[in-house]
Amino acid sequence: MLWEILWRNKNTFSLGFTLSFSLLCILWQSNPFAQGMAYFGKMADRVSGALNSGLRLTGTLWVEIDEYRRVKEQLDAAQRRLEEYRLEKDKFDLLRLENEQLRQALDFPPPVDYPVMRAQVLGVRLNSISPRIIIGRGAADGVEPLMPVLARSHDTDQHLIRCVVGIVVAVDTNSSIVQPLTHPEFRMGVRVRDSGEWAILSGNSGRPTQALLTFLTSNFEPGRAVLSPASGELERGNAIYTSGEGGIFPPGIPVGLVVEEGGRLEDFRTAYVRPFAPLSNLDAVMVVMKRPAAWRDQWNRPERDRLMNRVPRGARKILVTTQGNRLPKIVIEAMRRLGNRAIFFIRLHPVIARLRKLNGGKVGPEEEDLMTRRGALLGLESEGPVTEEWLREQGVGHFEMADSCAVPLPALLSEVDHHVTHRSSTATEAAVFGVPTTF
Repeated sequence: MLWEILWRNKNTFSLGFTLSFSLLCILWQSNPFAQGMAYFGKMADRVSGALNSGLRLTGTLWVEIDEYRRVKEQLDAAQRRLEEYRLEKDKFDLLRLENEQLRQALDFPPPVDYPVMRAQVLGVRLNSISPRIIIGRGAADGVEPLMPVLARSHDTDQHLIRCVVGIVVAVDTNSSIVQPLTHPEFRMGVRVRDSGEWAILSGNSGRPTQALLTFLTSNFEPGRAVLSPASGELERGNAIYTSGEGGIFPPGIPVGLVVEEGGRLEDFRTAYVRPFAPLSNLDAVMVVMKRPAAWRDQWNRPERDRLMNRVPRGARKILVTTQGNRLPKIVIEAMRRLGNRAIFFIRLHPVIARLRKLNGGKVGPEEEDLMTRRGALLGLESEGPVTEEWLREQGVGHFEMADSCAVPLPALLSEVDHHVTHRSSTATEAAVFGVPTTF
């Protein structure tokens, strides 16, 4: 009977017991049960803390071990790379010694070693109409327009090389703009390593990561020039190097590799070149401290002085650069009308000037063949071929052509008052010398 009463009211009795026991523990905290529970609670906290500390120490130890392994792997990789660079330097020193010995044996002049300055790349913009690279060196560091810019890379044999990036085209106090070799306006003379052919490298290839190579001659023997044939076997993978004939880049600097044959450019063979330099991933470059003003040390002063002595007093000095062997009719008419108020220095295109020199100063069949294939001056109404006799027949009396083609270009640009051309890249050099150009 009592059990049934307790069972029916079990919830009430359970709640009452719990409340009573809790109140008793609160009012009488020194009872053995409460002290025992508190003691076991403290012991549990201490054991838990000890276990957490031990587990945390184990976890920290494993993290430190993993970090040590990672740092050790990086150190080993850095040491291996440093050893590779030491071997590369030893190879370079050995090759340079062999090169010097060969130059002495062959009685070659010693190469000119220009100083270089490292510059950080601040920005790269290649996928645009006017690609450019901004570097963190400027006029305060001695950088000037037309200085060559190089970068470190690897050739096909994974040898460390210094290769062409472009040229400096604009200079601020602490920064400069570099025109990469893929820029549409970039031009430079190059040589093909295996065949020895002369060619013009242009950034106007229509491809943002490649340059266009136009072969000019298939023979480079002194005193003889053979124009590159329209057809022939093109070897992909040929290395392209600077020719050193443009006055900006030293000779023998790697440029890139031939990767694909291109179409005909007025019957000349063309090819696409992939630069050695990783233009889109540059962190730093090297500016070759080869100033355009240094060209003055190589000027032929007797020819320059003889040329300037022919200038009438008070006459304006005008440089005319041709785009072949012809001149626009409007230029010939202006030369006639100016009379003795100006003297014109007629400077032929370098290819035409070389062909004339090889042919005794006369218009030869190779020049006629070249101009026949090129046609008229890009559709512009022009006359020619330009020779001294032909200019006199046209009524032009105050001009000079022989020494104007022989004297280095900077010598002329340092003396003339104006420059006239159809589309010659001489306008770039004229801008450096502060000479205005009329197109």
